[in-house]
Amino acid sequence: MRKAVGALLATTALALTTGMTFGAGSAAAQPADTTASVQPIHTTTTSTGNGVRVTYYSGTERLGHGEWHQDARGLIQDDTLEVVDFGDTTYEFVAQLSDGRRASTVGQPDNVDRVTRDLPEGSTHTMRVCVVQNTGTTGCVNTPVTA
Repeated sequence: MRKAVGALLATTALALTTGMTFGAGSAAAQPADTTASVQPIHTTTTSTGNGVRVTYYSGTERLGHGEWHQDARGLIQDDTLEVVDFGDTTYEFVAQLSDGRRASTVGQPDNVDRVTRDLPEGSTHTMRVCVVQNTGTTGCVNTPVTA
């Protein structure tokens, strides 16, 4: 009888210890709930003095932007369409002007793409900037720009 009680206590202790170990291991192995940390992407459109910038954010983190520069800006003397990807591999950016020029970081090793060409002064165009993810192109913003 003593052996049976001892065996029962040993088995119970082993089961409790194993259960506690598995419980601790399971909790540690489970991925953290990231639902609350996933932020929707939003944009701001701002004037840059000689152009327009559409910036993409996730929460307060800047992801990238598309920008139009009118005429001379530093060493660049023509009208310029530019996209910048701040390095998060989840997001890439495309900007297209209504005249057909296009700048893109999609599949590019660099995080910046720039297209320059002078347009007739005073002409109005539309710049379309989009974020590209593995789920497709989303979050497109159209904004008027002037050459």
